[in-house]
Amino acid sequence: MHFFKFFALTILLLTSQISFSQDTLRVFFIGNSYTGANDLPNMTQRAAAAHGDVLIYGQELAGGQTLEGHWNNRVGLLANMAGTQWDYVVMQEQSQRPAFAPSQVEQEVFPYARKLDSLFKDQFDCVQSAFYMTWGRKNGDQANCPFYPPVCTYEGMQARLRESYIQMAEDNNAICLPVGEVWKHVRDNLPGIELYEMDGSHPNDVGSFIAASTIYTSLFHKSYTDSLPIVSGPRHFDQLAVQQYVTPTVFDSLETWNNDTGQLSTAFSDSISGNNLSIDISSTNADSIVVYFGDGSSDTLSFSSMSFQHQYDTSGYYEGTLISYKGCVMLSQEFFVLINPTTSIADQEIEMHHLKSIRILNLNGQLILEGPPTILEDKRYLPTGIYILEGRKGELVMRKKIFVNWVQEERIKIKVERSNPPFPPVSGSFGQGAQKVKS
Repeated sequence: MHFFKFFALTILLLTSQISFSQDTLRVFFIGNSYTGANDLPNMTQRAAAAHGDVLIYGQELAGGQTLEGHWNNRVGLLANMAGTQWDYVVMQEQSQRPAFAPSQVEQEVFPYARKLDSLFKDQFDCVQSAFYMTWGRKNGDQANCPFYPPVCTYEGMQARLRESYIQMAEDNNAICLPVGEVWKHVRDNLPGIELYEMDGSHPNDVGSFIAASTIYTSLFHKSYTDSLPIVSGPRHFDQLAVQQYVTPTVFDSLETWNNDTGQLSTAFSDSISGNNLSIDISSTNADSIVVYFGDGSSDTLSFSSMSFQHQYDTSGYYEGTLISYKGCVMLSQEFFVLINPTTSIADQEIEMHHLKSIRILNLNGQLILEGPPTILEDKRYLPTGIYILEGRKGELVMRKKIFVNWVQEERIKIKVERSNPPFPPVSGSFGQGAQKVKS
């Protein structure tokens, strides 16, 4: 056996699973042909996959269906939803109804939004409603123009849709998915890109792309940055030009979309004196916080002190986790602690199994460098940090998460997230996000 020995740097093998910041959401879609067009639920699933996330979905769709109609079919609807603890229910009203006069919307739309929202909350733990704002028709609603002039134009119809969907979200403590707002930005700024089918109402594949990317960004709270192949025919469009309006529209107006109430955040700092660790919470909107120190012990925050104190019995490297809870939402933040490093830590031996070459990946799964094991001896190649070491021998693949520290006195602190699958796809962005858990 060949052992590769490092004295110039510290390498710690971490036995925890590799982090790719993967989130999983279960989403049920309720709507009509606007949601069914171009298989929007599947397109949204692919948008999540492009970012390394998982969206599990169900659907109840019928052409021309209203929220009232879905309510009247609630027995069959619940039967279709049974067996899964849904995180979100995305509800899309018939395309014209929310644009009618406010008094009519109060009678024909809002009551059924409330009934469905209550129904789902009674049936599923921690489910949240999300109302899918659609868009004004290309030339307005000409069928109803004589009865309600504001819908005679696209602009007038879109304004009423916006008002109604925002109100539905506020009334039900739900999220508004601002698809129609992104649609308007694209229409106003990129007039050469067609969003409608020939009927001037339903979305073409570009319009559905806007919907999918907006829904992904709104539910996962992550920027939409990846390319999603959706055009199978000869027609193409400037996807980057379109998607530039998605993230700003969602994140610049989270309060407007009622999408900030469930956001969980905890800011903390930590310091070490000898074997003693101090964690100070500077801000949080959590209901409770639990910290796991990495040595088998844990503690629950007393909000009167807003700090944790812990003494480690022995020197070494520890992976701790600070978990914040707010209702059904959990945020996990890791901290790495190096207590009184000694020469014994630096004198680690890694069995390379006679490997001729290795690959070093970052925590996103992106390749940093590749070469013989000796590349790890030169700090020019590998700055201090945490990486994934990958070695291959035939069909056998070895993957380890490693901690590289060139200066023993330096303490490394990095916050990452874990995912359950050990080796999900390496593509996608890396970032923090909250995840739903059962109460």
